[in-house]
Amino acid sequence: MSLLPILTGLWIGSDDSTTTNELLSQNAVLYRPFRVNTTMGSKENIQAIIWDYDGTLVDTRHKNLNVTREIVESFGVDPNDYTALQSLENYEQANKSSRNWRELYRREFGFTDKQTDDAGGLWTDYQLEDDTPVPFYDGIQDVVLALQNFLQGIVSQNSKRDIARTLEAGELLPHFKSIVGY
Repeated sequence: MSLLPILTGLWIGSDDSTTTNELLSQNAVLYRPFRVNTTMGSKENIQAIIWDYDGTLVDTRHKNLNVTREIVESFGVDPNDYTALQSLENYEQANKSSRNWRELYRREFGFTDKQTDDAGGLWTDYQLEDDTPVPFYDGIQDVVLALQNFLQGIVSQNSKRDIARTLEAGELLPHFKSIVGY
């Protein structure tokens, strides 16, 4: 059964300004899955829990910074020439002030549209080759296990293969019925 046709569920994700730790402290659903906010329905109405991956289950910030640095360097430019690539803090700030990765590459690195397209085509290979650790957020494995009676899946802009590899290393892969990624 695919998660795509399921219309009622619980989305556990974040935007660029919300970390999993903030979600854990704010969202009772994560700690107490049977005390669901009435605006979300009751536990009997939840057919699936659909997670985001980056910034919700795992901290991919360091890996994304390293991959971006490698991509910029592949264009013959020293990544250290860009403030946004000199530290994780700078990279996060640049990401938060950009609507998406394309804007980030154009504004922060001066890439043309063609260079940005080419950079996008490099992302998956560089990401899969990069061995920067991608840690689970503290307590998230316990949360996934506590929700094991629910159908769980992941929808992400990340590589399905990379997600599965990380989940397998954390012994969580069997708890996810479906992973939707590129």
